[in-house]
Amino acid sequence: MITPLALYKALLSIDVPEDKAQAVLDAWECDMKKLTLKTEMQELKTNTKIQLLEVENNLPPRLANQLERVWSSFFLMNAKFEAVFWPAVILFLFMSIPWMKFFYESLQ
Repeated sequence: MITPLALYKALLSIDVPEDKAQAVLDAWECDMKKLTLKTEMQELKTNTKIQLLEVENNLPPRLANQLERVWSSFFLMNAKFEAVFWPAVILFLFMSIPWMKFFYESLQ
């Protein structure tokens, strides 16, 4: 693997000006940092998924069953909330329009 110093010396040896060689080196280091961060993030995601699966597989059956019931209840409540939310908003708007009209007229 090329080291930054070796790259810098190679650029100088082919008569690249120092400021241009430094710019190339800075860009190369920036790209290497981004690549390293992407690789580390992917590795972290993979390790996290593996650890979660291990924890999930090591749960006692009773606790796993309870967790599954909690999650299914949560998704059921979320679906019920979504089914009720928009009609409630529309009802609120239709009921509040006469009140807004009343307050607007009373201000004039």
